[in-house]
Order: sequence, then structure tokens, then C-alpha cells
Amino acid sequence: YENAKANNLKLGFYHFLTATTVEEAEQQATFFASVISRKQADCKLAMDYEQFDGIDTQLINQIAMAFMQKVEELTKKQVIIYSDLYNSESTFNSELASQGELWLAYYGDYRNLENTNSSWNTFIGVQYTDKGSVAGINGNIDRDLFTEEIFLDDSSEIPNTENPNDSYNTETIYYTVKRGDTLSRIASLYGTTVEEIAQINGIQNVNLIYPGQV
Repeated sequence: YENAKANNLKLGFYHFLTATTVEEAEQQATFFASVISRKQADCKLAMDYEQFDGIDTQLINQIAMAFMQKVEELTKKQVIIYSDLYNSESTFNSELASQGELWLAYYGDYRNLENTNSSWNTFIGVQYTDKGSVAGINGNIDRDLFTEEIFLDDSSEIPNTENPNDSYNTETIYYTVKRGDTLSRIASLYGTTVEEIAQINGIQNVNLIYPGQV
């Protein structure tokens, strides 16, 4: 964050939602708000909700709505939804679509998607590949295109929210790396940071983990 600001990059934050209840959604929203407290975002905040663990569609939408509304309440910033085409058509409903705009993951020809059955009429961003490259970053990365609508109307400092995990008991978790995992994804699953995982496990290169590693 600090280096990006120092180099005048446009910044945004997103949260990978793993909640299975409305209560968990609100807890994760509070945690997300605490992580980005007192920082400045140029882009609308984003909810990435794509792993549902057998939850029915009605509850999925309730969980998503609870998360978005809680984040907006705490941060005073607009929230958008990151989704693939299938879920934007078959999972997320029109009520949720009215709550936030769509950042679409679609690796085909996104220019011919005007007449889909999605709950959204349009999208303000598209992730068009997961095999991109950027100088200075090791390995494949996601690449995206956005419209001007990605930017916040108000990019002032995000209000302070206390970290709800500060009062929790800590526990040791042993996690086995799976194919496709990144430290960022693992950190988001367990409410911690890449730096914390790297320090605890003595990982020198945070871009280099391998399947089977514990």
C-alpha cells in the first residue's frame, strides 16, 4: 500500500468472502473494514464471493447482501461484486445487483456479452485472463480492464474500525498447500496476512510455495 501510494498508483481493496452465515458475513465485513482502516482507496471496494459450500441460493444472496451493507456502513465507501458469468446469471439476484456494480471474470470475448441473462445489464470491470505478466512480479497474474465507474465518488480516508480478531484466542493451524494456492489466498481464508504467514514459516520468497507444503 505504502509503496503503491508513493508511486502514484491507483489503489483498490477487495475481500475474498468465505462466510456460510449472515453472522459470519458481518464478522468478515468488520475484519475487512479494520484491515483497510485509515487508508485511502481510489477504487470502489470489492466483494469476491465464489465458494458457496453447498449453501442454497437464497442464503448466498443474504450473506452477500449482509457483507456489502456492513462494509458500506463501516467504511462509508461503495462496494462492488466480483463474479464470473455463471454466478452473475444463476446465483446472484437482481436485488443484490442493485446493491453494487459488477466486476466480471470472463476469459472469452467479453465484447460480445451485452445480451446475457445476468442480473446486471453491464459491468464496470472485466478480468480477462489469469495468465498475464507484469514486470517485477514473478509468475502469472490476473489482468483486468475497468471503466471510469470503478473509481470512488469519495476517496477520502476510510474511517477507523477496530480489528474484531484482537480479542480472539489464537490457535495453530496446519494447512497443506494445494495446486493453484497463493499465500494471499491462504491468508484471506484465515484472516491473516501474507507477511505473518511468511514470518511464522520462514518463507523467503512469498511468490514461491508448492503443493504439499505445510
